[in-house]
Amino acid sequence: MSEENSILKRCGAKILSSLVLLVLSLSFGGLVFAVEENPSMGTGNPPSNLPSQPTNFPAPPVVPNPQGSGSSQNSGSIEIPNPLKVTSISALIDRIVTYIITIATILLPLAVIYAAYLFMSSGGDPEKITMGRKTILWTVIGYALILISKGVTLIVADILGGKK
Repeated sequence: MSEENSILKRCGAKILSSLVLLVLSLSFGGLVFAVEENPSMGTGNPPSNLPSQPTNFPAPPVVPNPQGSGSSQNSGSIEIPNPLKVTSISALIDRIVTYIITIATILLPLAVIYAAYLFMSSGGDPEKITMGRKTILWTVIGYALILISKGVTLIVADILGGKK
């Protein structure tokens, strides 16, 4: 009787891990194909709304000479573009949290696949089954905390008057 129970436990763990793997594979595949499609990508042709010939760009702004000579030439001034393309701390924090969510979304299925591997290779060993369950539990808890952090940053930015 105990041999039947261990066989049922092993089969149940394999079925559970297979279902988890299937669900995650389908959901992760949806993330990959949910990218907005740009019709000009990959065709080698520019979009039709762009001019066919390059246009003349406006001249750079004239900056007064720091020595005060009254020269209207752009001598001695260097303009460094903002590489982060953010103008406030709240926008910077929002960008960082969004990046972390993207990385976590990629790592989540890998951690669950590892936990499913622990289930499937446990061979009825209760220690490995427990380790697989804990891995899934802490993976889900960690991902939930990362998603909650996005909401917290939005709430704090709203309270402090930051703009997105």
